[in-house]
Amino acid sequence: MSDDIFQKALERCEQLERELDELRKFIKKYQELNGEVKTVSVAATMRIEAQQADHSNKSVPDIAFDICQQFSRPIPVSELVQIIHQRGRKIGGKDPKINLSSMLCRDTRFENIRGRGWKLAESKSNEALRDKAQRPA
Repeated sequence: MSDDIFQKALERCEQLERELDELRKFIKKYQELNGEVKTVSVAATMRIEAQQADHSNKSVPDIAFDICQQFSRPIPVSELVQIIHQRGRKIGGKDPKINLSSMLCRDTRFENIRGRGWKLAESKSNEALRDKAQRPA
């Protein structure tokens, strides 16, 4: 009897995870099409993905890169520390926020927006394309 209940609970959990994935895809596509900035908390959005993904072989900056790729706004360092911790990686030292910022400032993939957080740095090719699109014909 209890095995049947447990099996049904597992099946329902899998169904809900599929539905959640579909909702996330819809929200992401909607925001892309409307050019909207994502306003959902980074930590809330990443919580389930953090539990499912295996990040044991990735460096802290690589995990931060994965997180930043999914959002179009700067992410506060405190949220990045929290998400990285949820993904199973600890940032050592007395102040993990300072240590993470130190790691990211030495990585050319990142840019710090003072007072707002970290985001992916624009590559030179992206900057050139944007500048070309903004020039009058």
